[in-house]
Amino acid sequence: MSVPTQACTFSGFKIYPGHGRTNIRRDGKTLHFITAKTFGTYKQNSKPHNIRWTVFYRRKHNKTKIKSESRNKSRKTTKFTRPILGMGLAEILAKTQKKAQIKEAANAKAAKY
Repeated sequence: MSVPTQACTFSGFKIYPGHGRTNIRRDGKTLHFITAKTFGTYKQNSKPHNIRWTVFYRRKHNKTKIKSESRNKSRKTTKFTRPILGMGLAEILAKTQKKAQIKEAANAKAAKY
């Protein structure tokens, strides 16, 4: 059975039922705080993005990794030919094509027997 939780307005931590403190501002907005520490830092007008232990700071500074993105993406290797000392690209390609033709002829000859 899942328990309904709320997020702390300042730190972003989960607040379970029966815990924390609720504050209602004059404009009617309801604020939920998990501890007196979070409530006190909120009253000091501190920004949660600049305080290291908050969830908002960790998200902003890429400290947490999402499970789906935790695997490193591997690059596929691409094969390409480079010119070698005296041979240009055209000569290398012609030589590889000639080798392929010789192999095909040998395979055809072997298939006859």
